[in-house]
Amino acid sequence: MNLSLRIVGFAAMGIVLFFLIGPHSSMAGENKGPQRLFLGVHHVGLYTGQQTDPLSLAKWYEKNFGFNFIETPAVYASLLPDSGSLEIMKKESDVKGHLGIEVSDFEAARKELESKGIELEPTVDVGPVLSAYLKGTDPAGYKIQLLYIKK
Repeated sequence: MNLSLRIVGFAAMGIVLFFLIGPHSSMAGENKGPQRLFLGVHHVGLYTGQQTDPLSLAKWYEKNFGFNFIETPAVYASLLPDSGSLEIMKKESDVKGHLGIEVSDFEAARKELESKGIELEPTVDVGPVLSAYLKGTDPAGYKIQLLYIKK
């Protein structure tokens, strides 16, 4: 397996976003048969709120599970070989966290969700990544982020 990691960051409208692109992204299309539209969870983002310091939480995952974190201006992020990444967000939010869902075709995924009455925020194009959050949250209060990793 080619274990490569790229951190892609950009700033737009006062928000700095970073994406980890690793082996789990490139492996998504290796399944035989027709390509699925929604490929699975790319990453989980945790918002700690006021009760927990983000760095302390990152160190807890590092100590207990062996995660190695990369610090960016916005997150502490860990990428494990053959699995998705964990992002511990530095800023507070009124949502519990977010799930990054990787898709095989960004526009087809957008149309599929819109046909179900689900609206998306504006798309952000960061070179190798297209991304958009769903407006609102899932029923449990989590934001959902669609990600398309350009091949």
